[in-house]
Amino acid sequence: DALRICKEYLPARLAELQDEYDNEQLKSGAKGALSFVAQAKDWEAQGDYERAVACYMKVVPPLTMDETLMLSCWTKAGDLAVKFLSEEQALVVVEQVAVQLQEIKRYSEAAELLLSANQTQQAVDVFVTAGEWGKAKKIAVELAPELAAYVDEKYKQSLRNEGKAGQLVDVDVLSGIDLYIEKGQWDRALEIAKQQNNAALLDKYVALYATELISNGSFMEAVEVFEKYGAAANPSAFNIYKRLIDEVIAKSNTNTSAAYKSWASLRNMLLSLVSNLQAASADIDPRYIDVFDRYLVIAHYYALRSALLKVAETEPAMKLAAMKLSVSLLRHCDLIPADKAFYEAGVACKDFGSKYESMAFVFLNHYLDLAEAIEEQNADGIDNADLEKTDIPTEFPLPDQLYLTPEQHEDMKEWVLAVSVDKQIEKRLITDQRGCYEASLVALDGSVSQPCIVTGYPVLDASKTFGTSDKVADRDDWNRLLMVHKTTKAAELDDVQKFIGSWTKTAISLAL
Repeated sequence: DALRICKEYLPARLAELQDEYDNEQLKSGAKGALSFVAQAKDWEAQGDYERAVACYMKVVPPLTMDETLMLSCWTKAGDLAVKFLSEEQALVVVEQVAVQLQEIKRYSEAAELLLSANQTQQAVDVFVTAGEWGKAKKIAVELAPELAAYVDEKYKQSLRNEGKAGQLVDVDVLSGIDLYIEKGQWDRALEIAKQQNNAALLDKYVALYATELISNGSFMEAVEVFEKYGAAANPSAFNIYKRLIDEVIAKSNTNTSAAYKSWASLRNMLLSLVSNLQAASADIDPRYIDVFDRYLVIAHYYALRSALLKVAETEPAMKLAAMKLSVSLLRHCDLIPADKAFYEAGVACKDFGSKYESMAFVFLNHYLDLAEAIEEQNADGIDNADLEKTDIPTEFPLPDQLYLTPEQHEDMKEWVLAVSVDKQIEKRLITDQRGCYEASLVALDGSVSQPCIVTGYPVLDASKTFGTSDKVADRDDWNRLLMVHKTTKAAELDDVQKFIGSWTKTAISLAL
C-alpha cells in the first residue's frame, strides 16, 4: 500500500521506498520471494509493466531455491517485456532471462523466449550449448536456413572436443578419420577409410600411417599395413616402399624358418604394388616397374627359402632347393646388401656338404673382399675374376655397414683361411650341361633361360608353365615341392602355393 500511495502522490520518493522494500524482502527469504511476486502482480494490474518485470526478475537465489517459482517469474518477466516494453528494453530482459533459464537447465524455455523476441541465432546457440543438436538444427532449418551449416559445424566441433570419433564419422567422415588418428586408433581409421570405396582416400591414410611407423622404426608393421590395405601405384610413395624393402632385407638372422611370416608379408606387399604398377603402366616409368618386380622375385625367394628350411631336416631335396635359392639371390646383389648375399650363399653351400664346398669357397672369399671394401668404402680392391661369365652383378653401391657381427666375420675369415691352407677344396663355380656356372640364366652363347620359381636356377629341361604368365618351374623341382607339401602339410608351403597362384593368376593343384 505504501508503494502504491507513494507512486501516486510522491513519485520522486518511489525508488527510495522500493529499495527499502527490496532490502526488507531479501531478509525474509522465501516469504520475501512471494512478496515480490505479489508486488509484481500488483504493478502488472496497474499497467506498470516495467516495474512488474523488475519485481519478477528479483525472484532469484538465494531468496528462493524453488525452481518452479523462479521459472514462472522469469518466464512472466520475459513475456511482459516482449509485449509491453520497448524493443531495446525487451531485448535486455529477454537475454538476462535466457541466461538465468540456462543456469537451471531450462533450455527449451530459454530458446522459446528468445524466439519470441526474434533472436533466432541466440535461440540456436542455447540448444548448441545444451548439446540438444536436433532442436538446434530444427530451428535453423525452419526459421533460418543459413544457420544450418553453422549448427553442423558446431556439432562436429563438439564431437571432436569430446573425442566421439564414431559419431563424428556419421556426419563428417574425414574429420572422424582424423579424430581416430589423433587418438592413435589407426586401425579403426583405416577400416573406415576403406569402407568409403575411395582408393585415393585409403591410399593417403595408409601412406600417412606407414610414414609414422617408419619414423618410429616399426618397419615390419608398416609392411603389414601395405599388405593388408594394398600398395598404391603412386610415385610419391615409391621412396616409402624402397625404404621399407631395404630395411626388411637388411635385417639380420632372417635365413631361418621363423622368418617366413616377415618375408611373406613383404612378398605380398610387393605383389600388390607390382600388380597396381602394371595396371597403371601407361603412367609409370617402366624402370620403376622393373625394379619393384625384381624386388618381388627377391621376396619370393626369401619367403620360399624360409618355408623350405622348415621341412629341410626331413626332406633333403628341400635343403638343396633352399641352398639354390640363396645362390640365385646373388643375381640380385645390386638390390640387396651384397655382403649379406654372398655370405648367405656361401654358408648355404658350405652347410650342404662337400659337393658345394668349392662354390662356398668362391662366395665366402668374395664376401671377405666385399667386407674389406665396405669397411674402407672403396671397391677398388675387389677381385671379380671368379664371377666372370656369370650373371652376378659386380657393379653396385657398397652397403654403409657390414652385415655380420665382428665375431661372425672372424668365423668366416678363419674358415676361408683354413680352406686356403688345406688346399683340399678347389675354388671354382660348378658348371652344368651348358658348360657355364650352373645358376646363371645367361649361357656362354648369350642365350637366356627362365628362372625356376622353386629354386631360381635356370630351367633347362622339362618345364611346368603357369597359365599365360611368364613364370615357369623345372618340372622335377615343382613335383618334388608338391610331394613335400602333400606329405608334410606345412602351412608355409600351403601359403607359398596360394601366393604362386595369385602371382601367376592360375589355380594351383596338388596333382603331380
